[in-house]
Amino acid sequence: MGIGSKFSEGCSILEQISAASRTAGTVTSGWMKSEAQVPLAFLINIGAIATGGTFDCKLEQATSSAGAGAKDLKSASQLTDTEDDMTKILEAINSELDLANSYTHVRLSCTVAGAAVLYGAHALKFWNRIPSASGMNGTNVDEVV
Repeated sequence: MGIGSKFSEGCSILEQISAASRTAGTVTSGWMKSEAQVPLAFLINIGAIATGGTFDCKLEQATSSAGAGAKDLKSASQLTDTEDDMTKILEAINSELDLANSYTHVRLSCTVAGAAVLYGAHALKFWNRIPSASGMNGTNVDEVV
């Protein structure tokens, strides 16, 4: 993707978890196949966190699109009711998966505990490698994992 390229020419939005206020529980995306040299990124926008609420998110890996053998890949730090209006970015590249044991699929898992949290997420797939732009993130990007 060159300087004059459009974002949409190098990135696809694969799936989303629609923005909503959710009470205690876990919501997951569908399983997405990870491909060599094609990174996946999950962009999670967290709005208001009610008093006593917490928000956790992680990536899980599996050996099939049905979630066989699911296990954790990586987790972001927890947000509490004093840390609302944040963005988290969780990235997965093929080399991070347990490829030796045929782990080829990734999904996002978001968990709310205590009180309601407003959040939504998008799964993005980048088709072309470009230099890192993480130093240009806005101040509301809480973490790049």
